[in-house]
Amino acid sequence: MTVRPATRRATAALFTAAAVLATAACGGSDDDSASPGPTAAPTVTAVPVSTEGLPPVERGAFPVRIKHTWNQAGTVIETEPKRVVVLGMREQDSMISLGLKPLTLRNYFGAAHPWLNFPWVPESAKQGDYTVLYPPTRDSKTGKLSTVDDGPVLANGFAQASNTPVRKEVFDYERIKSMNPDLIVAMFAGIVLEDYRALSEIAPTITMVSSDSKDYFSSWQEEVLVLGKIVGRPTYAQQQVATMRQLFVDTETKHPELRNASVAVAAPGPDGQIRIMNPYAPMSRFFTSLGMEFPGRIEAATRYTGVSRKMYGIESTVGNLSFLDNVDVLVWIVGHDGGEAMDKIKRTSAYQNMKVVRNKKVLELGPDEAEALYYSSLTSLPWAIDRLVPRIVGILGDKAARDRVAEEQAERAADAAGDLNINYDPTASPTSNPYQDMLNGTDATPGADPGADPGTEGTEGTEGPDGTEEQPETLETPAP
Repeated sequence: MTVRPATRRATAALFTAAAVLATAACGGSDDDSASPGPTAAPTVTAVPVSTEGLPPVERGAFPVRIKHTWNQAGTVIETEPKRVVVLGMREQDSMISLGLKPLTLRNYFGAAHPWLNFPWVPESAKQGDYTVLYPPTRDSKTGKLSTVDDGPVLANGFAQASNTPVRKEVFDYERIKSMNPDLIVAMFAGIVLEDYRALSEIAPTITMVSSDSKDYFSSWQEEVLVLGKIVGRPTYAQQQVATMRQLFVDTETKHPELRNASVAVAAPGPDGQIRIMNPYAPMSRFFTSLGMEFPGRIEAATRYTGVSRKMYGIESTVGNLSFLDNVDVLVWIVGHDGGEAMDKIKRTSAYQNMKVVRNKKVLELGPDEAEALYYSSLTSLPWAIDRLVPRIVGILGDKAARDRVAEEQAERAADAAGDLNINYDPTASPTSNPYQDMLNGTDATPGADPGADPGTEGTEGTEGPDGTEEQPETLETPAP
């Protein structure tokens, strides 16, 4: 199989130019000027952050030091912020879970699909005014500015990220300063060091908070917990995260067929490309949080020099669709504008010959459904669970029956193998237990931890796709 590195794309629009900015004042042309120019579409009056209905600020919550990508020593927030400017693509969704209304927001998928129109956004969040930011981007090679708004992954296929700044967002610092913010949040963003330095002169600024410092790979848990500290309600944020995690656990318990079901996630491209998603991308974590698993071959193929979370996925061709076959569920992220590209793939013999297609094991995520997984917040995730889990369970219906048959066969085999004669002598001395000897110190290796699992001492776990810790394993990339 031949693959080449590429960044995340959700729908056909994310493989092509961005959606037309129907309501934006700026057009889609390039500009050779070195000055940024306007950074926003039509704006509205900014309003202070609302804390109505929230528990009070917790005692001792401030000052608080927040470590992030561009300040590992930590940025100090002295008091509860009241005027927050958001520069990341989805922070406003996480802020809603804490009852906050920022002064600004970004539209992840451009002005054609405003965040305020998504069905999971509470009505209370729609009350009030926001300034919608559309910063232009500059090509690092040509210096040209473009006002095309294309979310965190730009039209040329590269992430606007600190580790791959091929195209850089150009923020209007003076405009941001005029909003008089007391905090700037840019967690789900590609803020580069020069941005951070300039923004920090305006107000305390929090950049990316991913545990491995990879842009756009922070989990919703990481974002919410950091926001809880920022607003002085860390315990409340922990409770919100625990509630959301419990919803995933309860869903898996209610539908045991989800557990260990194999899944692959892909997106269509306009010219027949397929994007195979990394198990650690936000849209993939939704399925692993439900107890589903990615085949090892997919994690191996999307791994870059030993780092599982460097990019959202890899790009390949329709001829390699078989790489996605033989799973319990194949998920296609189609979204608002990927239908035509998806139909093009469906017409190929490679798609029609897939086992998952013949067995009706395909789940297409249409408008709103795909976007809910990209936002992956405490507001969008419950909506996605209600909307998607019944469809997943329907696809896995025969898996539940197969699991029951397998369990029954295993029980019968155990019963047959366990039909042994046991002679119990209560006066006999107990057989020596080497593990008990170790605990008693009679047979322990000097300096060793008696409770350690042999062969694992000194290894370091890594965070799994669902946010839990897992031990590292060696995966081999499939041969072409």
